[in-house]
Amino acid sequence: MCRLLVYFNPESDPILIYDLLYKFDHSIIKQSYCDSYTPYLEDNKLNSKLNADGFGIGWFNDIDNCFYRYKNTVPIWNDGNLETISKNIKSNIIFAHIRANLNGWCAPISLFNTHPFIINNFIWMHNGCICDFNNIKIEFITSIDSNILKNIEGSTDTEYCFGLFLTYIKEKNDPIEAIIKLFNFIKKFKLKSYLNFIVSNNDFLIASRIILNDELNHPISLYYNKERKIISSEPLEKESNEWKIVPKNNLVYINKSTFKLLSF
Repeated sequence: MCRLLVYFNPESDPILIYDLLYKFDHSIIKQSYCDSYTPYLEDNKLNSKLNADGFGIGWFNDIDNCFYRYKNTVPIWNDGNLETISKNIKSNIIFAHIRANLNGWCAPISLFNTHPFIINNFIWMHNGCICDFNNIKIEFITSIDSNILKNIEGSTDTEYCFGLFLTYIKEKNDPIEAIIKLFNFIKKFKLKSYLNFIVSNNDFLIASRIILNDELNHPISLYYNKERKIISSEPLEKESNEWKIVPKNNLVYINKSTFKLLSF
């Protein structure tokens, strides 16, 4: 599947996006073409050996309090502008995603299907998929608030999950309750689902490592480093013991004063 990372440190001074993307010995740039590095875990057949189907970077701008993004459908190592752009933007909330359309399971390669997604100043990305999503897509469409649905531009299961999460958070005003309701909605269709979601609106961040309706495989890898304020598909450093695996079917919830693991 894909690879992703997020830096969430809203109480700190902003950092250069370049430093997050390029300066680690197992940076997300290297993860796009190097062998997977997933300590404490067995090899997972869902890990792609090449993540070359586009990428996206998202960041929070503390001047206007809005999220922005830069996306491309070329491999991240082949974008001539990313290094220059990333050396000139600082933020204390940064999302990065490199896409792999493994075996054609996911929606077609296009800018509209490239993560991260931004709606109503929430930002969202996903590593994984809902298998045979198109068979249940209508169930999502009819469940999403119409004012949110009109903002969905692509065809990924990711973006429709995002729309339903926003619908639930509008109802409940609680991001944890909203994402748990989303998991339960997906689970009832009994389709194999791999749901490493990351979502933020500046006030909080949720990252999930969830597998549903599949007893034979493991969830896709996800690690956190509390010292560096980073969550990533793979550790960004190979010579560090600060990277901890998010347990199976757990969420990481972070706000400006809290860090906690919650089981689903």
